[in-house]
Amino acid sequence: MNKIPAAESFVQRAEFFQSCHYYSRLLLNIRRLNAWESIMRSRISVTKLFISYIFFLCGLSFACPVALMADQTVRFLPVTGNDNQTVLEVVLFEHDAKLGAMSYAILTTDIKGTPLLNLSNGASIVMTMNEAGELQLNYVFLEGRNVVQVMLQDIRPANRQSVHVREGDGGGVHIGWLEGDRKTLGYAYVDGITRECCQVSARYVFKEPLQLPPPFYLTPHVLVGRQQVVVLSMKRASSNPVVNIDVFRVEKGRSMSDTIGVGGGNAKVGDDVLRDEKPTDIGGKRLRLISSGIEVGTPLQPQGDHAWYGGTYLSLGYHVPDESTALELRRVAVILGESATDLYHDVRSIASNVSLLSNLTPPINSYQGAMGRGGLAWLEARPGHKVFLTLFRDTTLDVSHALNADVAGSIAVSGGGRGTLYWIDQGPQFLPIVFVLASNQELYQFDLEDPEEFSVMPARNPVRNAVIWTGITANEEYGIAVVATLDSRGAVSELFNLKRNWRGMELEYVWEPVQER
Repeated sequence: MNKIPAAESFVQRAEFFQSCHYYSRLLLNIRRLNAWESIMRSRISVTKLFISYIFFLCGLSFACPVALMADQTVRFLPVTGNDNQTVLEVVLFEHDAKLGAMSYAILTTDIKGTPLLNLSNGASIVMTMNEAGELQLNYVFLEGRNVVQVMLQDIRPANRQSVHVREGDGGGVHIGWLEGDRKTLGYAYVDGITRECCQVSARYVFKEPLQLPPPFYLTPHVLVGRQQVVVLSMKRASSNPVVNIDVFRVEKGRSMSDTIGVGGGNAKVGDDVLRDEKPTDIGGKRLRLISSGIEVGTPLQPQGDHAWYGGTYLSLGYHVPDESTALELRRVAVILGESATDLYHDVRSIASNVSLLSNLTPPINSYQGAMGRGGLAWLEARPGHKVFLTLFRDTTLDVSHALNADVAGSIAVSGGGRGTLYWIDQGPQFLPIVFVLASNQELYQFDLEDPEEFSVMPARNPVRNAVIWTGITANEEYGIAVVATLDSRGAVSELFNLKRNWRGMELEYVWEPVQER
């Protein structure tokens, strides 16, 4: 038998993977739409892409031989050390495309701190404490097999509840925080390529210290988005305590060096101020107050949560209605537009017989594929032990989906909270993939495109805690998610790669154990 040349073999593999990707999406559209005209158009489009892609690969393979390299990425986990202090462990994933297998290794470090955000490029923003006893943020990444820390200068949040970190376009990082005086609100942007802090840095100083909510209510008390910051404060309404938000936008403004500089100068209290470290490169920035006094809940009933994605702030919390002593559960949305005056405020009451089973949860991959795409989701328990997943995306999506009865029956109404719900956004045309850590200590997975079908992670031991990351490569053929069960220290106990395959017209999800190397 004649051997197939390496270039032809590579093209055949590429052709096979490309056909799987396009036809799996096509089959899913068949199930959902049953529109034959759409099918024919999709087949023609796929055929054209096939031909173009094969010619491209053939030309590339003759120009230079293609070597299949292993894909690597890292994630940082906070683990309780022998001295009961939190240290970081590095989980190093590797997928060998040639062998079609994934493995992982654990690298121990002596770095103390808690990851606030794992970035899509494998780096992490870590909170630690410096020698002066102040909270400090570091940009931590792996270089070779060495862990490197870059200190983010002059970001001093008052506590864990006073800082929020968010990934932006191009791997950049937005940071918002409230300083220890409870008067100074800060914003900074870290470049994702140079890792320099801070290309944009701005402050706003309130006239009086803010009265913050209790540490357990609507945390963190500062949220940051793209060029926006929200801060919470306590007020009084009809003698009852309520929590309001103030919304700020980062925009052009005067340089802070005019009022605050090395060796002198004071901030103008009650106005926008800026510290601009690279005025010649970036230009002056400031935090400008664009909306205030929006009520988002009351700590009289601590059940509630809030979050931010894209340009939307969302809160779930109990409110005190006018001329009433009963509390009312409401969903409050504040949607920010491009201009300072473009702000949409939407409030919806939720039935009093609904219990929240999870906190507001952003998609696991909210910054992969399309920046800012996605939404927020939560679980609700309703009479008859029915459990619904509610999705919110701007004003275009605000719907609830009933979970499979078998999955819903395994969720205790009193057993929800953080770490219960995870989901992967599949774009605006498809419903998400959902993971639920149920009260029976099993992790369920189901695709809302076909909610009656579900799978259970085949863990050897009961799952008390889990962490889920997206697949380590952009190619879904290699897996869509990596799921780790954690032991009592927070270290990896078992690790699985979740893949999905088409068997005829049926979509099957497969859990593959990942071996430690």
